[in-house]
Amino acid sequence: MWRISGSVIERSGDGGATWAMEFSASDTVSAGVVAADDTVWLVGSGGLVLRRPAAGWRAVSAPVMVDLVGVSDAGATSVTVRTADGRQFRTTDGGVTWMVR
Repeated sequence: MWRISGSVIERSGDGGATWAMEFSASDTVSAGVVAADDTVWLVGSGGLVLRRPAAGWRAVSAPVMVDLVGVSDAGATSVTVRTADGRQFRTTDGGVTWMVR
């Protein structure tokens, strides 16, 4: 289980009985999704995009430097993100490149 409080990302391995801080983002996180392979994608203020495969958290290049408010269609290296004004961008290479949807 995961939970976000502003820019702090916490994880629980016991169904929510206890929580441990796992990562502190550079900005506020607004949305996230967990892919079938347990890769976590988070988005937030100012183009924040974070990806967590098994190896740990890493910042990903943003498609645009505006607030991102939605994230969907996630896989190990692919995800769709949505901006506050409704635009959508998709990556299939872990956030190296982005395409407008």
